Amino acid sequence: AFMRMLGATSPEQIVGKSVFDFAHPDQHAMLRERFAQLAKDPDDAGAGLFERKYVRFDGGVVDVETSGLKVELPDGPARHVVVRDITPRKQVEAALRESSERYRRMVEASPDATFINRADRIIYANPAALKMLGATRAEEVVGRSPVDIVHAEDQVIGRGNMRRPLHAVHDAKQGHDMARARFRDGVVKPGERADVNHRNNPESGWLL
Repeated sequence: AFMRMLGATSPEQIVGKSVFDFAHPDQHAMLRERFAQLAKDPDDAGAGLFERKYVRFDGGVVDVETSGLKVELPDGPARHVVVRDITPRKQVEAALRESSERYRRMVEASPDATFINRADRIIYANPAALKMLGATRAEEVVGRSPVDIVHAEDQVIGRGNMRRPLHAVHDAKQGHDMARARFRDGVVKPGERADVNHRNNPESGWLL
């Protein structure tokens, strides 16, 4: 499995080699520090799992997760190291980060006032939302209840008889309603509110 991971065609390409022969150059300083720690305390198991980058024989880079354990062999102590290929997982994580960043840029540039609501508290408001409410800083909006910015007549009775703005039920459905926003200076303007609940996430995003 380790041969396949590195693209080796024979054990001789690996056996007898130093881990520095396979580790990505960016990892060498980290490995030297780790080996110095083990030299002082061979029984140290450290954090258990370490993420590393290895270089394949074809020049490609593979993300791996390693764990080690001290073992006693007939000819002396050694270290049993398990290496697991986590490249697919890292690729998924990178894709999710890229997707989230694209979404963030889109929301930041949107002319629609966009809020993210969690547990009936606003945790995010884009620049258009701040402008709409007459706020100059996000801190003036974040942490407030959505009730504070929705006209009283557009609020409904929710669970536990608590008053809150309309929001999507947590089944990935979307709701579109006409709602009036109450501005800091008291001016009330109508708008369309679109509730979005993504992947059953308890955060509800909405537009005005």
